[in-house]
Amino acid sequence: MSNEIKVKFERLILDLTRATVEGDLDWKIRPPPDILSAGTDDIVPAYYETTLKGQTIGLFQRKYQTFSSGEYAGFWNQRIVLVFLDSTRRVIWEYSESPSALYNLFKVVRESCANVEGILDELLSVNKAD
Repeated sequence: MSNEIKVKFERLILDLTRATVEGDLDWKIRPPPDILSAGTDDIVPAYYETTLKGQTIGLFQRKYQTFSSGEYAGFWNQRIVLVFLDSTRRVIWEYSESPSALYNLFKVVRESCANVEGILDELLSVNKAD
């Protein structure tokens, strides 16, 4: 991947993060496309989708097992991945570089989809009434 494309992805990730924080981008929890885990031992515990300018974008956490040479038991790693999907939800591109920027986006998207602020506001308003 060229350096120019990496820079554009980094800019996109920052733009997605900003738009999500400002409430301008609506992410939905969705089942992941089958290809992300079919035929692998990978686990996708969280998958989110949005559409920006007609392009469907997915964001997910991939958990996968890795083994060191000479070890029988592996250990689990995780990676945050951004994907572009076509109109039939096929993955046409994956991007997992810039892990800290993707992790920040993932945290913001997860919090937004969970409506954490709304839940906390509701719970705190109930406590005030009691």
